[in-house]
Amino acid sequence: PILIGDVDASGNLNANIIHALSDQLRVKCVAQIQNNKCVASQCTTDYKGKDFTAALTAGNLDPISGSGLFVGQYLQRVTSRLALGSELLYQFGQQIPGGEISVLSLAGRYSGDDWQ
Repeated sequence: PILIGDVDASGNLNANIIHALSDQLRVKCVAQIQNNKCVASQCTTDYKGKDFTAALTAGNLDPISGSGLFVGQYLQRVTSRLALGSELLYQFGQQIPGGEISVLSLAGRYSGDDWQ
């Protein structure tokens, strides 16, 4: 595992933990603490297959206030030059109009001989 952190002059902490569980699976957790309160947190799990990558992120989960967000990402290589993927974001909480929102994004990547 890799542990990275810094503390500023006010005592605020930014901390990162990165751990490769295997050659294909990696976990990364990040936290920000300001004024003795956790103001931001996020954990991401990445999986790299032979021709695809997938990731799941959970951020700022607060079971007391019932808020947080989840992000899922997937990128699939279709040919040696073309990859297609999507991302789904779901956020919930009292500050969100209607209590929840989701956004779906689609993406593509084409690689050439001299550029990506």
